[in-house]
Amino acid sequence: MLPELRRREIRERVDASGTASAAELARLLGVSAYTVRRDLEALEQQGALVRVHGGAVSPRQADELRLRDD
Repeated sequence: MLPELRRREIRERVDASGTASAAELARLLGVSAYTVRRDLEALEQQGALVRVHGGAVSPRQADELRLRDD
């Protein structure tokens, strides 16, 4: 699968549920955890998601979590 297609799928999953684990994404996409981590890093640089330990959350979800911590 091309990186652009994988990253689109990752964005859609994170947007739909607010969160996604790296292990789940690797299994669903049939790629290594390392590949998913690279994709998550690229998507975070684009502002599409926020990486967290073990996966990613949507920017909206990250904002909500920050508000709870304040």
